[in-house]
Amino acid sequence: EEAFDSCSNILQLTRLIPDAKGTKCNVELEPVEHTKHSSILRVPFKTDDGKDLRQWVSRFDIYPYLERYAQDSSVKILDILEGKPDMVIGNYTDGNLVASLLSSKLGVTQGTIAHALEKTKYDDSDVKWREMDHKYHFSCQFTADMIAMNTSDFIIASTYQEIAGSKDKPGQYESHYAFTMPGLCRYATGVNVFDPKFNIAAPGADQSVYFPFTQKQARLTDLHPQIEELLYSKEDNDEHLGYLGDRSKPIIFSMARLDKVKNITGLVEWYGENRKLRDLVNLVIVGGLLEPSQSNDREEIEEINKMHSLMDKYQLKGQIRWIKAQTERVRNGELYRCIADTRGAFVQVKKNSNTVKHETQALTM
Repeated sequence: EEAFDSCSNILQLTRLIPDAKGTKCNVELEPVEHTKHSSILRVPFKTDDGKDLRQWVSRFDIYPYLERYAQDSSVKILDILEGKPDMVIGNYTDGNLVASLLSSKLGVTQGTIAHALEKTKYDDSDVKWREMDHKYHFSCQFTADMIAMNTSDFIIASTYQEIAGSKDKPGQYESHYAFTMPGLCRYATGVNVFDPKFNIAAPGADQSVYFPFTQKQARLTDLHPQIEELLYSKEDNDEHLGYLGDRSKPIIFSMARLDKVKNITGLVEWYGENRKLRDLVNLVIVGGLLEPSQSNDREEIEEINKMHSLMDKYQLKGQIRWIKAQTERVRNGELYRCIADTRGAFVQVKKNSNTVKHETQALTM
């Protein structure tokens, strides 16, 4: 606490993408809004011949670049901070591997935040690593996870379940205690979930952005015309597809990445198959891009194609609105509240790895 009271500088390290369009991902150093001592530092990946990698690449394909990236980043960090940082905290597999390399090189404390571990998302991904490796490179990813878990001085998880699971299902970290990738390696004691380095810090929401729809005096009514168009206009455009023919119905709403784990297409299929539900409610999806040609991510492209196929198969136009991923969090907060005004529900869907059926969690808003 004392360290953070003395105007510590915080650098958020990420990759610089020279060919980024419509974003600031091609800006090397950017101050974080509404802060005094925080900045985003972007460092490019390098190709084998030392040139900047100009385009975005999938998170599954970045492992060949990370060692050089960590070396280049350490130089930038030392220059900007005019010395070593007190600690390096990684996030997700690639960030945690870079944090491991940086903390080792600089001799500083390392923290790990996994957020999500891919091993538990894909059924039998360790045993079947070879047949999946061309697509997901799990051999690199699981190895990177094991390095970060074991070199970290502390690990932050969001829930107890993430560490140790439940009586019926192992936790994400617990599943890394002992596993085998046949023909490659075997971990007999991969990570000890009883190690005191594990900590739980539940993520929170910004209450100034995500507050209840019942707080009428705080509602952002100036955004309502934009949200009205986003939800109810009947013309397809670059922002949304489909329309809601009956505005009197409540809305089932989901906002997530368009990938197999988030299983948005599972929700659409479930809705399409249930005629009674379709008579009672509309469905609004916010996630991903709308056309496969707009994406460079293999898994997202598959899910985009599946979304189009499901909308055609079940003839969902008039009952579904598919909105591309939204980045304006203030407007997103009011979007939640406008959907709550319809007596709607927010839904998360995930695949149950044991039954391969859709497991749905619904929260009223």
